[in-house]
Amino acid sequence: MLRTVDAELLTNRNAAVGMAQKAYVLSQQENYYKGMYTAYMKLGVIEQFYNARYDKALGYYLKALKLATDANIADDKINASVRAGSIYTREKMKKEAYAYLSKAYYDSKNSTNNTTRSFVLGRLGFYYFNVELKNELAILYFLKALKALNNQPNGDYGYLYVCLASAYNETGNTIVAERYANKALVEFKNDQDYVYLAYTFTLLSSFELNKGNIKKAFELATTGENIALKYGLSKELVDCKLALYNIYKKQNNEHQALLTIETYNALKDSVFSNSKSAKIGSVGSKEAISNYESELDIMNQENQNIKEQKNLFIILLSLGVLLLCVSVFFVISKIKSNKELHLKSDIIHAQSQEVMLKNSEIIDSINYAQRIQNALLPSLTELRTMFDHNYFILLKPRDIVSGDFFWITQQEHINYFAVADCTGHGVPGSFMSVLGNTILNEIVTIAKIKEPAEILNKLRERIIKDLKQTENAGANRDGMDISLCAYNTITKELKYAGANNEIYILKRNTENFEEPELLRLKADKMPVGIHYGVQKPFAQQSLIMETGDCVYLFSDGYLDQFGGPKGRKFKHSRFGELLSNMSELDIKEQGEMVIKTFEQWKGDIDQLDDVIVLGIEL
Repeated sequence: MLRTVDAELLTNRNAAVGMAQKAYVLSQQENYYKGMYTAYMKLGVIEQFYNARYDKALGYYLKALKLATDANIADDKINASVRAGSIYTREKMKKEAYAYLSKAYYDSKNSTNNTTRSFVLGRLGFYYFNVELKNELAILYFLKALKALNNQPNGDYGYLYVCLASAYNETGNTIVAERYANKALVEFKNDQDYVYLAYTFTLLSSFELNKGNIKKAFELATTGENIALKYGLSKELVDCKLALYNIYKKQNNEHQALLTIETYNALKDSVFSNSKSAKIGSVGSKEAISNYESELDIMNQENQNIKEQKNLFIILLSLGVLLLCVSVFFVISKIKSNKELHLKSDIIHAQSQEVMLKNSEIIDSINYAQRIQNALLPSLTELRTMFDHNYFILLKPRDIVSGDFFWITQQEHINYFAVADCTGHGVPGSFMSVLGNTILNEIVTIAKIKEPAEILNKLRERIIKDLKQTENAGANRDGMDISLCAYNTITKELKYAGANNEIYILKRNTENFEEPELLRLKADKMPVGIHYGVQKPFAQQSLIMETGDCVYLFSDGYLDQFGGPKGRKFKHSRFGELLSNMSELDIKEQGEMVIKTFEQWKGDIDQLDDVIVLGIEL
């Protein structure tokens, strides 16, 4: 399973994540250390390099570090420490980054594994390049890392070459920088490392632009952009967009430059929201301080040894005054060093408090955004008024604010209700949910469009127009999946249209004394928004309901959640079975069962997506 993760990563990232999580569950059941450790490390790499969710990545690395520490596996402790340090390095969190990296460096001195030693040296080099801004010192560490590999195969050559290219470029030595960048390009192509490959094309593009080779610069930047788009590399796509913006500015193409910088800013904001850098401090600041305290303990132990040596020198005082002076000088130096370490510990504590304060401020802002979102979306009071308490709703955001939402309105004797799953999670998804809710209100309450299929057609037109979506490669493809129903309270006719969102209907048939029947109404396989392929009109289905029949609207977050004894997805089959088994329960009891089942299934596995389920008894 763990070997399959890398193969799945480039074609189906969700499958790769699921496979790694299942591998962890199986390894945990068998108490198989290497499986659990490797699963955590792979999940961290996916979150760091492919999803740009750095707080999630740090969490996985710290879990791997704890496993390795408990098992006392030296090289695994070093690798996990370095990965954690690299997250702090990216966020320019100096004290925490140095804590993890210096601890790994100290431990690596006893390692006989050249690859491990090179790995530590290379990331220390990047720390000095990105955080300390000491390019010459960074270059020294990168070269040491190359030397440690000693020309052995399967080393981290590409990474070290591209780091040397970036560092030499900062020093103004562009000739050497370009030479290392081209060497990195060869390595990344051979290794099929598309993350760094996209970045290297962007770096080479900047070299060509500085030389005035605009056409070549554009070709290289576009190649990097295509790789980033193909493999969903959000951070690398941001770099490519900035490179293309600089090229368009050089060409005096103001129109394309403006479009590109708008896309760049939107992508950058998205990556920043995924980063959740404030959370990073709360995830690992205690561990960082603990690492420093561990180093202090080591130094204190060394000081104790020195004191013992001092006693020996005193006993042998007759050997000469010179030896005594050397001993005293050595002890004083160590005492001074010890004081400096205590000072560093105090600084780290102050830094951690500052990080916690910033984290609290950002969380408070997001909580306030949640209150705004809740105020703009339908209230539970409106639900109770429309359905006379005959409903349940499970709305469980993955983050504080949600990209899933429900919408209701009543027009004469027709009740409209919908459940939607917007592109993205958290703050970006919540913006889309508010936009979708607003447009739906305009279409139904102001424009008076009544048929669900036509409502979705108009909703798609508005989203494409308002978000300025085009079919060009790289254009934004934000939108939503949605199930929309219109129920005529007089004729009992239910009309339904769906964009990638199916619904279930439980026909109880109590008046005819027949067995309950669960119906699954399929949706059109296209979203509300721009997409590849023909923009066909949405289809509409209808059926006559009876008193006591139930309709269930939901997003894919419930169905795609990994869990259970084997770490698998919940899927449609289990969901349908759950609804069938609840046919005799009243709607409130059904809601309790839906919530309880989800929590039991998820267990300790992270929630992967926003979740919403709306059940209504007609």
